[in-house]
Amino acid sequence: MRMGDIQLGGDNLKVAVYAICKNEAKNVPRWYDSIQEADGVFVTDTGSTDNTVELFKERGVNVFHAEIEPWRFDVARNISLENVPNNYDVCLCIDLDEVMEKGWREKVERIFRLYPQATLVRWPFVFSWFDEKCTKPKTSMYQWKIHVRHGYHWESPIHEILAWHGEGETLEVYCEDIHSWHYQDLSKPREYQKLIDKAISEDPTDQRLSWLRARELMMHNRFEEAIEEAKRHLDLTKEIEEGENRMVIEQLRALSMRYISQALMQRHKQDKTVDAGEVIEWMLKSVAECPWLRESWVALAQAWALFDQWEQVYACATFAQTIKARTNSIENDELAWGDYPEKLAKMAWKQIKKGGKRFEQQAKNRRSEGVKA
Repeated sequence: MRMGDIQLGGDNLKVAVYAICKNEAKNVPRWYDSIQEADGVFVTDTGSTDNTVELFKERGVNVFHAEIEPWRFDVARNISLENVPNNYDVCLCIDLDEVMEKGWREKVERIFRLYPQATLVRWPFVFSWFDEKCTKPKTSMYQWKIHVRHGYHWESPIHEILAWHGEGETLEVYCEDIHSWHYQDLSKPREYQKLIDKAISEDPTDQRLSWLRARELMMHNRFEEAIEEAKRHLDLTKEIEEGENRMVIEQLRALSMRYISQALMQRHKQDKTVDAGEVIEWMLKSVAECPWLRESWVALAQAWALFDQWEQVYACATFAQTIKARTNSIENDELAWGDYPEKLAKMAWKQIKKGGKRFEQQAKNRRSEGVKA
């Protein structure tokens, strides 16, 4: 089926929402309230023991059941997608701990009217928060789970991605008007590390899984292991093969380099034994790999600040503010996109001025001593 032959821009676009779930009773009301603009909602339950299923049925949701052993996210999502009838045009895949902004359906219809050959839509998505009340975004990205019903397939046992298996070319459209948020339940066990380790044991040459493992290790403060895995990821990506997305791989390499530097910084804070040159070297490599990433320049400024190199802090923080495009980044560190770079530059400038005054006073003292002599 060629996407060029499909016209999704009509007035009768059928939109489905599909999801996988297990023991999500407390999230059902909020989740359903945010997605009920869809023409059909299809949920695949993978073994709930609470009243999740009953709550869905009360709301008219189509509920299916699946036992998946051993667990793989891609298998679960593909089963869930298969449960969406073939006569739907567009699908939104959204987890139960995520919420869509009201009015998303109308915006999706507008996108496909303007771009009838679109295959996937990306939109701003807040992934994590600084505070428990979820009022200060920490990490955001461009979500990518609105897609045409036919042609896509989920791949990877953990941190799964949509892969195109249809005919013709894909067309991804960015929409700044759609928004969604992730409200992770921190009380639920997160066993992603085990799943990633298992996936890597099955395919140790998968560079994306290697990067994900390094990131997961950083999240759990396992810094020495993170350094080792990040270096392995860099070895796996020394040469970018034909057909691979060079821009994405270069970003992952830049992030691995940043992980190494940040892990070394944590070690320095603990025992002061880390060579400053090594910390800065890895951060400089990260910037050189992807100089268009605002986050890398802010991270480099932070590294310079750790060693009181305020002229460098000022230069990096100031340059970071000139980078305006978020869409080039896999992950957006909200700290880098707020007023923090400006504050960092102002702090550095104050330190530079203090240093200049100290230098002037020292020079004045030396002149006075010379006169006395």
